[in-house]
Amino acid sequence: SGDMQHAFDFIHDDFAAGLELTGLGSGVAGHFGADARWFWGQWGVRAEGQVGSAWLGGLSLMFRQE
Repeated sequence: SGDMQHAFDFIHDDFAAGLELTGLGSGVAGHFGADARWFWGQWGVRAEGQVGSAWLGGLSLMFRQE
């Protein structure tokens, strides 16, 4: 089983920062993000990413106790 979430965050002062655009508005717009989780029994993986003026990504191995 799995789920996925997409988001646009108006905050532009964190690590991903704001979108890098041309002109005066660069950095003000915020950033996009995605988070996905898949489980097979008790084990699963999580993939996440953010795109602003920086590109961030992560992959995690997860265990849930049932």
